[in-house]
Amino acid sequence: MTSATKINSPKLNLDEKTSFNNVGTARNYGIVLGVLTSIYLVIINLSYGNGGEEVVGVPIGARFAKHLLIIPVLWMAITAYAKTMTKGHIFKGGLELFARIAMWAALTIGALNLAFFLITSSSFEQFLNEGETFLTATVNSGFLIFETVVFVMIVGFIILQAFKDGGSPED
Repeated sequence: MTSATKINSPKLNLDEKTSFNNVGTARNYGIVLGVLTSIYLVIINLSYGNGGEEVVGVPIGARFAKHLLIIPVLWMAITAYAKTMTKGHIFKGGLELFARIAMWAALTIGALNLAFFLITSSSFEQFLNEGETFLTATVNSGFLIFETVVFVMIVGFIILQAFKDGGSPED
């Protein structure tokens, strides 16, 4: 007895070769995203307290607004990547590109948070934790790393929907 369903297994080994440097491009975009986000965090952390008797925590809206920087950086990265690939092969490679960008951005933000602590004796505020000791600054870096990876992958997955066509199931 034959089945009427068609099996369309994913193409794990692409025959297509591309000259796109996925590792180097992800590193560059990730570091840029990490530096931009860190600059934003320095500005808002210096604007909302840090020294003085009236210490006000960073408003949650200002803290989460840093994730808006992810959108243009990922859009530029996937647009550059899509120019080198044919339709139907962008989605999987794009996810890999975004995972690498997330890693580099997260590590950059975590390292710059610790550098900010060494300069100012206060780290980027995370979840009402000011980071007044090296341990709490390190905990804040961990929060920032986790939060960055999660948000880059969520935003990246949403952006990839614009590059998805009606091809095979993996695209």
